[in-house]
Amino acid sequence: MARPRNQSARRGSPSTAATSHRTRVLMYARVSSAEQEKEGFSIPAQQKLIREYASQHDMSIETDFVDVETAKRAGRPGFSAMMQYLKKHPSIRGILVE
Repeated sequence: MARPRNQSARRGSPSTAATSHRTRVLMYARVSSAEQEKEGFSIPAQQKLIREYASQHDMSIETDFVDVETAKRAGRPGFSAMMQYLKKHPSIRGILVE
């Protein structure tokens, strides 16, 4: 079943807990099929793991980007939006992907 954000979306806002010493990163989550999502690779499961990793490594997730079921159509709009975001925000130092 499609999610409201299945067209890919930038979600969230800059972390209010972010401080100047934390590494600023983006989060990218993707599933290529509904079957993959059912097998434990859901977007929320990926985001949870990524958030835990960021917390353990003193990283601040600036915002997140999502692509769902992109194997059925050309392109990855969330990934493209993330690349544009990176170009506009050179202080972002990485991308976390599960």
